[in-house]
Amino acid sequence: MVLLLNDTVIKSFKSILGLQLRTIYGEIYYKKAQKKELSLT
Repeated sequence: MVLLLNDTVIKSFKSILGLQLRTIYGEIYYKKAQKKELSLT
């Protein structure tokens, strides 16, 4: 029972963390891209 619960909790944590990391990396990448565009012009 504990193992099953831990597995589902870990999976949900991984999906939540994955989504958060994607949004954070997306924001960083977007900001870097904006900076590059500004430096080019």
